[in-house]
Parts: sequence; C-alpha cells; structure tokens
Amino acid sequence: MRLDLLILVFTIGTAFSQGDCNKYSKDYIPKNLNDALDYMDCVWKDKEVFKNKSEEDAVADAHFTGGQWIRNDWELWKGKNSLYKQFKSLGVTFPEDISSIILISFHRRLNHKDIDLSGQIQQYNEHKKQKESLMAERSELGKNLKIGDAVNVVFSRNAIKDGYYLSQMAYTAPLDRSTNCFVEGKVISKKKIKGSYNLTIEVTNSTNCENSNYEGKPMTKGQTFSYNMTYFNLRVASK
Repeated sequence: MRLDLLILVFTIGTAFSQGDCNKYSKDYIPKNLNDALDYMDCVWKDKEVFKNKSEEDAVADAHFTGGQWIRNDWELWKGKNSLYKQFKSLGVTFPEDISSIILISFHRRLNHKDIDLSGQIQQYNEHKKQKESLMAERSELGKNLKIGDAVNVVFSRNAIKDGYYLSQMAYTAPLDRSTNCFVEGKVISKKKIKGSYNLTIEVTNSTNCENSNYEGKPMTKGQTFSYNMTYFNLRVASK
C-alpha cells in the first residue's frame, strides 16, 4: 500500500496506545473479526471522523484507504489465513466484500451499535443475488450495445487522490450519489470475453467530470479506454 495513504489513516508501531495495544507487531494480521476490530481500535488514526459519518459514507470513503489496507496488508487476496477462513465459512469469499463487512462492523462498534454479523451476512446474500441479477442484465446490455452507441460511464470521487476514478459496480448504492460523475463516450469496439463484454470507449465529453482519469489516462475528449461490463457502471445515453 502507498505510504502516504497508510500514514493518513493509520498510525502503526510506536503510535500504539497503552495497554493491550502494545501486543501488536508492526505487520500484525488479525486472527478473526473481533481481533480485527480490537486492532483497528488501536491503529485507526481518525476514528472520530470515521465514526461521525453515516455508515454508508464512512465505508464508501474508506474503500480506497482503510479498506485497501485491510485487503492488502491482511493478505485477504491470498485467501489462506484464519481471518479469511472465518469469512469463507460464512459464505463471503471476495476480499472487497470482506473489507466492507469489517468496516461496517468497526463503524457500528465505534457508535456503540450491535455489529449484527448474522444480519450483515444475510444482507450480503441478498445483495449477492441482486448482483447476480444485475450482472445478467449487464450481460444483456453488452450484447445489445452497438458500435457507435453513446454511453455515460460512472466515475467516483476519491478524496485522497483528489480526482474521479472509474467506479466499480455498486449494486446497492445509487449511481446518482453526489460523489459520482458521468463521462460521456461512444463505443468504438466490443469483444466478448468469458461471458462478459469488453468495450473500447472514446470520450466525447468530460466537462461534468473534471479531473477524471483511468489507469493514468485523463478522461479528455478523444481519449480511449477499455471497459469491462462485468465490473463497472455504465448507462446507455438517452437518444
């Protein structure tokens, strides 16, 4: 993880508070959810800021900072440690879903609310069904898209990086959130890959989405970028 992001959200090592926090090593990986929350209580720097946001905003804002730290530094992508195995036993295997549940649980703990893990898992399963349904719809949309069709691609604001970045498919959050914007473009190529559709899109207008970029490319008129229908948010522009 980038050092500047780590410093912004967490203090590690010598910055631990007193008492039980002294037991954690610098590269500590929690053993289970409760251990993770205890650890986060020790190392999370801006707990009050995180706590005082709404649950939805707190988790969304932390996705690229605290969430990324959880996924990468706790080795969730490897899928081998006891923390990952706990979630796998509950039917949650995708690291981004695991980090979201951990962040929700931490936010609830800070606000003295019931973590309600079983309720979160039930909601996750409902969302999973919604996601599967949405992916089927997106597959059909990709099938019907034609070369030259106008589309609006959703970008989400990342406050840490001070810009807008291609938004991953959020099947629970509305696309018209204040932290989102739309880059207008047109489809210039389409290829079916493993049941999904990969598009090449040429930007036609990004004035409503200033300072937006993808993979280091600024989203300016004439720029092209690759877009996977499975993972990202897109709307067909009204005709």
